[in-house]
Parts: sequence; structure tokens; C-alpha cells
Amino acid sequence: MTVAAAATHTFDSATTTEITLDSVVLGQVQVSTSSVFQFTNGLHGFETHLAFALVPAAREGLFWLQSVTSRDVVFLLIDPFVAAPGFEVDLGVTERAMLKLDNPMDVLVLAIVTLPAGNEASPTANLRGPIVLNAQKRLASQIMSAVQAHDVRTPVDLHALPARS
Repeated sequence: MTVAAAATHTFDSATTTEITLDSVVLGQVQVSTSSVFQFTNGLHGFETHLAFALVPAAREGLFWLQSVTSRDVVFLLIDPFVAAPGFEVDLGVTERAMLKLDNPMDVLVLAIVTLPAGNEASPTANLRGPIVLNAQKRLASQIMSAVQAHDVRTPVDLHALPARS
């Protein structure tokens, strides 16, 4: 299954409840349980953190991924199809089975953004290790892309993204 389209999925909050999370970046934030994903293996370097809430950020194409169990574990994510036109990811049989993916419309792909320590450098996105989410079943996994052109430090211009309406 090849995914080559921007993230457009919305979450149905009408059938879920709200929970309050404490975040070192976001403060106290209310999220719908429909925005909580279970990671099959955690994130690289954060394997013990398996439940994360996906929270829209202030700009289109950006999201916060906040650990449900630790206020200190939060990541900025970007839609890689916006960050790198022409981006695509091929999901193999193993990834599709792990995420119980049957329908390509249920796939949401995002990339972790690294923010520079100083103003002299640009933010970068890890396109080599994107996060793949099954929006229907609320499962997620960080995969390693076999596409050599995808870099772990792809420069991104966060200010070019429009404000979320």
C-alpha cells in the first residue's frame, strides 16, 4: 500500500469522552479519547510510552503528539506531504498487519520535527522514520522508510504553513 496524499482525516468527537492531559509544552489540555492512539512498539527511544494523544497545533499540517502517561514526552509532528512535495511511503504487509490497515483512507502519516536549539538553524523533519496511524482503529507505529531519498533531517519552514482556522 503506497500512501502519497496529505493528511485529511478528522476525528469524530461526538461518540467519545474528553480527558485532561498535563503537558510540559501545552499545559493542561482537553482532548477527545478519539484522538488517543496506541503505539504498537512505542517510538524509537521512547518504547515504554505507548499511548499518545494527537493534538492539532496552531498551524495547518502541524500536530502535537502528547504522551498520555508522561507530561514530559511530547513531539511536534508535520504532515510530510506538505513538508516535502512528492513524499510517499510504501507500507508493507508487516506494517499493514501490525496496524490492522485494510482501507487506505484510514491511513494518516506524520513526521517528527526537531526544533533547533538556536535561531541560526532551521527545523528539520524525520522523513526516514515517519509515524503511521490507523485513524479508524487508533493504532500507530513509527516505521523505517526504505526510500533512501527520505532524510532524517529534512529542513522544513514552519512559518510557511498557514494558521489553523
